[in-house]
Amino acid sequence: MSEGPRIKLRTARRIAEEIQDMLAPACERIIIAGSIRREKADVGDIELVIEPRYETVEERMNLFDTKPVQYCLLEKQIEQRHTEGILRPQYRSDGVVKAWPKSWTNTSRYVSALYSPNGVEEFKLDMFIQRPDRLRVWGWQLLLRTGPGEGNQLLVTQRQKGGLKPPDMVVSDGSVTTTSGIPIVLETEAQVFEEWHMVYVPPQQRTPSAYIEARRQWLHLNPSR
Repeated sequence: MSEGPRIKLRTARRIAEEIQDMLAPACERIIIAGSIRREKADVGDIELVIEPRYETVEERMNLFDTKPVQYCLLEKQIEQRHTEGILRPQYRSDGVVKAWPKSWTNTSRYVSALYSPNGVEEFKLDMFIQRPDRLRVWGWQLLLRTGPGEGNQLLVTQRQKGGLKPPDMVVSDGSVTTTSGIPIVLETEAQVFEEWHMVYVPPQQRTPSAYIEARRQWLHLNPSR
């Protein structure tokens, strides 16, 4: 749960849509997640799940040769908005930057920022960047970033330990595999619920108790399983 002041859902959604529109040209997909997607009455921060857009340009190596270089347009957009003062790093209580890369790499997957559209107001913004190697689990990432956290804990905890995760699955570093290491494709949230043997729960209804009921309903519909 986010610390600090909270804002009403209607205001939070408007701000999130502003940011979404601002970043959209640099994204293949950008979805508002977190408490806003769950339609909670008040919101602590704005969370976005993003698939960046890339472009390849020919860079000159010498007088005669060029080479193709791929650029992430989202990184450029964030840096531009940082220069303009619209996006700024968040800082921890000890003064250390929370999550703002000193230099971008393909492992830069999370940015914690402050969105300041007018230089006065500030809104907490978390950007979860899905690099090409994570697109096969886009649905899993979106589900986790939508929350709630207590529900996520059930999804990643084995059934024999009181959770909902199937015993033949391994969740590690944002990916999902079988126990033998075979990647499981979870491109949609519906695929996650299907693989977890639960009926689908819409974002607005997602709570730990709703997840437990979704598992119970699935078992009722599939008595032989």
